[in-house]
Amino acid sequence: MLRIPSIFPNFRRLRLPIILATITALLVTACNPANFKSEAAQKTPQLILSTLSDPKTFNYALSQESPNIFPYTFTGLTTQNTITGEIEPELAESWKISDDGLRFVFTLRDNLKWSDGKPLTAEDVIFTYNGIYFNKEIPTDTKDGFKIGESGKLPEVKKLDQRRIEFILPEPFDHFYKIWQLLFYRLMLYENR
Repeated sequence: MLRIPSIFPNFRRLRLPIILATITALLVTACNPANFKSEAAQKTPQLILSTLSDPKTFNYALSQESPNIFPYTFTGLTTQNTITGEIEPELAESWKISDDGLRFVFTLRDNLKWSDGKPLTAEDVIFTYNGIYFNKEIPTDTKDGFKIGESGKLPEVKKLDQRRIEFILPEPFDHFYKIWQLLFYRLMLYENR
């Protein structure tokens, strides 16, 4: 059998490294995030994270998976300072606790807005708690975190005005506002500060 001399005598030996280098170059170029940005996305700050799978729901009350997207998309009435451990205002600019420890009144910040620009009001907070979290017809374990005392009763939630919400507890519970934040019961919104 006649062998024809190759123009590239070492090609067989270099074939695998050349193929791998070509594939790597294509992947790096194709996966550049700048290639995926729309015109609208280039005008808006973005946080891009990877997860193990797609979210099964965007409804916080029904989600039981972890990790999830909710720490990035929801905001609470209060938050905990990660350095001092103190509870600080978030959506609520302030709160007052009655002397008997049964009433918590949260005052929402002024000019809160949803992501579509519409105002966020006390009615939205009332709906979140009474209409979703405390709703007996919605199968969720979210409400269990709000049950108080031996009786396991839920707080009563009332609107006082456009910015104030009152939570009436069935019995005194000093750390109610801490539990509020630590259990991550949040509202999805965009706050226009």
